Amino acid sequence: IRSSQLIVPAALALLVILGARMLLYLRNQFGMDGSDQMVLVVCSGLAVALLIPGRVAQTIAIDYIAAQLLLSYAVAGAAKSVSPVWRSGRAITGIMSTIDFGVPRFGRFLGENPQLARALCWSVIAFECGAVVAIVAGTPGAIVIIAGGLLFHISAALFMRLNIFPWIFGATYPALLLLAHSIDTLWR
Repeated sequence: IRSSQLIVPAALALLVILGARMLLYLRNQFGMDGSDQMVLVVCSGLAVALLIPGRVAQTIAIDYIAAQLLLSYAVAGAAKSVSPVWRSGRAITGIMSTIDFGVPRFGRFLGENPQLARALCWSVIAFECGAVVAIVAGTPGAIVIIAGGLLFHISAALFMRLNIFPWIFGATYPALLLLAHSIDTLWR
């Protein structure tokens, strides 16, 4: 089997996943998080990249995935940066204190160590807001974003049981590296 023979089946598989996720959203419209939207971004971007011939269309589709990743970080970071609960450190303490999305024991620990809680909240804010700035540095900036993102998303999976976070956001990182490579060529 040649790799070109796999393109259409792969694109169809992505479209099936995309359709199934959209039907799921019709049934369950609450409790969605950033990973749910990122599934749509990745599946639609990759389907377009596979189905529309031509390097320009494929580049646009892949850059769309990277841009959506950066936009998601920027919007989340901006929202947190204006929130007094996040700026004070109480957000992470509150989240970690819940049974559904936290580890109550760790939440109590953070409650007893408010400086650590504040530092963790501000590290999330800095990472999310800084991603858009870091990409301007090209590949080195992308590597910083990926390292911070992996740490952030793996932590969310471990502590908050948001298990799809590292997988779906990790799926966007090759697109981010391709965008960074394009930025590198602009600086030459």
